[in-house]
Amino acid sequence: MRVVSLAQNLPGPVTLARLVAEGATAVKVEPPGGDPMAGFSPEWYQDLHRGVQVRQLDLKSARGRATLDRLLAHADLLLASQRPLALGRLGLDHATLTRTHPNLRWLNIVGDIGDPERPGHDLTYQAGAGLIGVEMPRTLLADLFGAEQAVIAALLLKMVWRRYHSGEFAEAALESSAFTLFLYARMLGCAAEIDDHLNRGRNMDTRTAASQCRHVV
Repeated sequence: MRVVSLAQNLPGPVTLARLVAEGATAVKVEPPGGDPMAGFSPEWYQDLHRGVQVRQLDLKSARGRATLDRLLAHADLLLASQRPLALGRLGLDHATLTRTHPNLRWLNIVGDIGDPERPGHDLTYQAGAGLIGVEMPRTLLADLFGAEQAVIAALLLKMVWRRYHSGEFAEAALESSAFTLFLYARMLGCAAEIDDHLNRGRNMDTRTAASQCRHVV
């Protein structure tokens, strides 16, 4: 899978890092000032962008857009995390991409699929879910869980793209499927951890070193 990402801050880079770990090749397009994450968390930024080709382009200029179009011509997936209107101003809306890059799949990470134009961040979503008390949270749960769902959605798109592109498979159905698979995988992971702690030394140890694993995307 060849991915071009415009997604900045946390959910996009985490999603991209996971896809790269599974065998994808990736180009990250950042604005001329770079990704803000590189400023507020440089070590984490470096860790998440290992194996990612980073380019800075001014997408508001004709030259920058032309360069992006050349990258998209060879890509399988466009990953973004902007409001749809913002993408539309860059010529990256549904209608334009369908016309200019008909074989390109696209995935946009938004906070609320029911109201994708509504701005928000991890803390606002955690607060809305009642997860913030007196102390600030130590983990950006919404961003990280959102990235996990985006990874699953990217893989689902590879399988259902024709139905999704034709409108037979709706965006809400894609989100629901990704979330269901996310919960199912978490459930299996928790069950495996519990079994490992309860039966360590009695059952066959099925843990495999990461260096022995092979992933194909």
